[in-house]
Amino acid sequence: MADATASRSRLLRLLPPQVQAELRERTRRLLSGARGRVYDLAGAEAHLQLYGEVDEVDEVVLSVGDGLDEGVAAGERFDTVVSVMHLARVSDPGRILARVRDVLRPGGEILFLEPVRQPGWVGRGQRLARPTIRAMTGWWLDHDLATAIRNTGLTITDIERIVMPRYVWPVRAFVQGAASEVRAPVVDGPGR
Repeated sequence: MADATASRSRLLRLLPPQVQAELRERTRRLLSGARGRVYDLAGAEAHLQLYGEVDEVDEVVLSVGDGLDEGVAAGERFDTVVSVMHLARVSDPGRILARVRDVLRPGGEILFLEPVRQPGWVGRGQRLARPTIRAMTGWWLDHDLATAIRNTGLTITDIERIVMPRYVWPVRAFVQGAASEVRAPVVDGPGR
């Protein structure tokens, strides 16, 4: 995990200062939405100070692996799971998202800030350059994150598409948002 975090940090340091500042501010705002017991998929110790600024956060658990399989005991539950540029690093985000759904408490949510493929012909170019982009960034930019989230039974409750300046290609498009499991309300029938 330390190697992956270090490579992500090196990549982000290569981005222009205004893009780095934008991503830091977006991360700060995203983490300010965390509440209760929090699991940070990226395992980023740098996030701990930001969580400390949020009154609603009770405890933070940092990932020690590439998802929720390591370091999370059976039956353990979280109010918030956070993914800052983590789901793009795994080849199968659906597997991680299904596990996220399993560990969320009722009413819990996943907060995410992830690089994604751009739409249109630029996105097709990214898909063709996937091996090079993967080698350069360590990220899979061709995931359809919104579909992966929906396919695991989570509902996107907030999403924003972010497009950085052209010269940041191939890591130009990001999405930031939240998703939760929408559970049907329990309705007491007659005679209960």
